[in-house]
Amino acid sequence: MAAESQTAFDGAKFMIVDLLQVCRGDPAADAACSYASYSFIDRDLAEYYLSLYCAKSGVSEASVRQWLKVYAGTLLGQVPDQLTPVIEQFIS
Repeated sequence: MAAESQTAFDGAKFMIVDLLQVCRGDPAADAACSYASYSFIDRDLAEYYLSLYCAKSGVSEASVRQWLKVYAGTLLGQVPDQLTPVIEQFIS
């Protein structure tokens, strides 16, 4: 695909569309990814994010948590060893 089709210009700024990330799927999966990222920083922050996300979006916490196992599987072996205990919590 030509680079021109991956960029947009609104007259003031350029924007790049990451076509590898363009898809349509379950929003709970995206929330699980964000929750996991926050969990690497601070578990309380992750829980706050999840609570707020679910309250604002209407997506159930259970729906988000079910995706954590799937996301954890993609992370194992891809992140530093010190983060493995956090990932293992998603699996259990």
